Amino acid sequence: MVRIQRDLREELKRTLEGNEKRRERLWAVIESEDVWEALAAGENERARRLAREQAGLRAGDD
Repeated sequence: MVRIQRDLREELKRTLEGNEKRRERLWAVIESEDVWEALAAGENERARRLAREQAGLRAGDD
């Protein structure tokens, strides 16, 4: 989750203005049961994809 958050934070800094908006999106990822379940199952790429979706980033945005 730390790596996912780090990567998302950097991407959101480039694509989204306003600290509060970025903070809200990052917290949504932290609170996502789906992301945590994927991580627990060792499905890191799936967790990353779900986190990006939860943060409002599309697959082609990276």
